[in-house]
Amino acid sequence: DFRKARLVFTVMFFHSAAEGIAVGVAFSRQLKSQFGLYVSLLLAVHNVPEGLAVALVLVPRGVSAPLAALIAILTSVPQPLLAVASFLFVEAFGFLL
Repeated sequence: DFRKARLVFTVMFFHSAAEGIAVGVAFSRQLKSQFGLYVSLLLAVHNVPEGLAVALVLVPRGVSAPLAALIAILTSVPQPLLAVASFLFVEAFGFLL
């Protein structure tokens, strides 16, 4: 069951990475400033049940509730990192878009 838990973590980790890219691009100066806030708010609301779903999948597979909560939180680590990276990328190469 560790393999299944690792698979859930990996899939959600990369899913969160894509969400981070969406947030970073949404804050681009080429778009209205409210759009970045709107996308961030939507993804924040979306991440609450998503984290709960991750934890609820892990607990029946033998992962303790505190560890499942930690894993659910860690799946969101790439989101702010890639948000900053994608924002900087779009700002630097916006002239090509």
